[in-house]
Amino acid sequence: MPSDTKLRPVRTYQSAIKILGGTAEAARALKTSQTQICQWRTRHGAFPAAHYLRVQNALAVRGYEASTAVFTFEPVA
Repeated sequence: MPSDTKLRPVRTYQSAIKILGGTAEAARALKTSQTQICQWRTRHGAFPAAHYLRVQNALAVRGYEASTAVFTFEPVA
């Protein structure tokens, strides 16, 4: 994507999942399971910070970028 192209913001977990093509496609793009995607939705409504780059890259190829509100920046047990 050219550097002068502005990425559209994504402000919610649900929006990010929708843009990624739903639960199954998001799981594929993020190299995780559909179950994990659903657990993140249920527990925090956000992606773990450990997936920050993977989520941003998956969204960027679709013309979007996630705000920090889409991530949990806390230790994961």
